[in-house]
Amino acid sequence: MLPAQKHELLFTTFMGTISQLNQTIRVQTEMIKDLRKTIEEHHASDEKKDQIISNLQAESKR
Repeated sequence: MLPAQKHELLFTTFMGTISQLNQTIRVQTEMIKDLRKTIEEHHASDEKKDQIISNLQAESKR
């Protein structure tokens, strides 16, 4: 194999690897966004639950 062909093959291989890594990063970024959204929803739900408990405790002391 000629040196130029060898370099072209390596370049093509590296470009394929970079493309796969970029796709992996995109997928993981979306997963992180979804996880953050889920965590925020759970925090909001916990805050709502805590407020309801607090209101019920205040009412029971009356």
